[in-house]
Amino acid sequence: MGGFVKSAEDASTRGCSTTPPTPVCLPNSPPDVMGYHDAREIPNYWTYAKDFVLQDHMFEPVDSWSLPAHLYLVSGWSAHCTSTNPDSCTNDPEQAAAAAQGLSLSELPPAFRSCMAAHGVTKLTSTSITDPKVIAAGEACLGYLIRAQLQLLLGNGGDEAAQLGLYSWTDLTYLLHKASVPWAYYVQSGIQPDCDDNPDQTAAGCAPVAQGAKTPSIWNPLPSFTDVKEDGQLGNIKNLSAFYPAAEQGTLPAVSWIAPSQPNSDHPPANLAAGQAYVTNLINTIMRGPDWDSTAIFLAWDDWGGFYDHVLPPMVDQNGYGLRVPALVISPYAKRGYIDHQTLSFDAYNKFVEDDFLGGARLDPATDADRHLAFGQGLRFCLGANLGKLEAQIAMAGLARRYPDLALVPDQELTFHANISFRGPQVLLVRTS
Repeated sequence: MGGFVKSAEDASTRGCSTTPPTPVCLPNSPPDVMGYHDAREIPNYWTYAKDFVLQDHMFEPVDSWSLPAHLYLVSGWSAHCTSTNPDSCTNDPEQAAAAAQGLSLSELPPAFRSCMAAHGVTKLTSTSITDPKVIAAGEACLGYLIRAQLQLLLGNGGDEAAQLGLYSWTDLTYLLHKASVPWAYYVQSGIQPDCDDNPDQTAAGCAPVAQGAKTPSIWNPLPSFTDVKEDGQLGNIKNLSAFYPAAEQGTLPAVSWIAPSQPNSDHPPANLAAGQAYVTNLINTIMRGPDWDSTAIFLAWDDWGGFYDHVLPPMVDQNGYGLRVPALVISPYAKRGYIDHQTLSFDAYNKFVEDDFLGGARLDPATDADRHLAFGQGLRFCLGANLGKLEAQIAMAGLARRYPDLALVPDQELTFHANISFRGPQVLLVRTS
């Protein structure tokens, strides 16, 4: 986990946009990568940690930025889809393929194209946009772009934000709707807290992008999920103003998400005091309402914020985990002053919802064969039947070599896991000498 300080010192803009530069991003400003915030700045968060549960091993679900993290929050995956068919979706932890659609070097100035060519890059595609060589070339050549051209390359959040992406795999709301469990995704209107299409820019360095309940954005991805549209659930994505009377009157749905706008997001350059006051007001509203006795609040931050951390994230698959993030459980049922050391990610939130409101239901292969995801018992679900079959073949081949006379017990009754990410029997009896 070394290299944080060196990276901050070596980067001419410290990961921020070059235009316009903000004071903290200037080379002559002291780097804050080793900075931290304690009870003197965030007393309310500190009090919640002492009065309820602090999760000190909560990790980003994906080693990426805000949009993929929010996709994981509601669906457990970040992918690129070419049609409304779930089979068209492929793994895309950076959401880079969607960002590169329609991207052309010919739209950028000759000096920039010459610089890119000098670095060996003559074409940009959805697959090459994440190549380290392309990234390095782009970083070396950004100085040839004016602000408008930089936004063209990186995505200005206008039409891109309106289209955002086509998310044809299954999100958690599919199961909630199927089981008639009410849900809502509350969005605070204003400016979205991060930059479209570019994980390496901060909100201080990109053009403001409007955010609202009806506008797909990187902190509000559900309107772009095909199942939300097909199920007629777009109306469940609401303005935050609808949250307060529901909380006060005891009419909150069973499952709710809340996404802030930039000023209240704790995302640079937002004021932490403003974000803390916003969160405190939300929690106070719930605590004072009639639903508090049956409520669990999961307070989390979608990424690590650029600060140093000494804990190496576990590698559970090709997508992550990412770095640690703060997380609190605030509930009448939470153990007072408890520090939870379990290694967790946003998968745990989704599984909690399935277990608590859906009786442990996962996607049923008998009725949901065209859907893709379920949150299994392990650190991650398995993606795709072909991968599952390959894993099973390898395991069975190993068993057969070790036990040549291995055989299935005849006439056994099989019960199957109720999901399609692991389509197999719950118990399989075998015999050997």
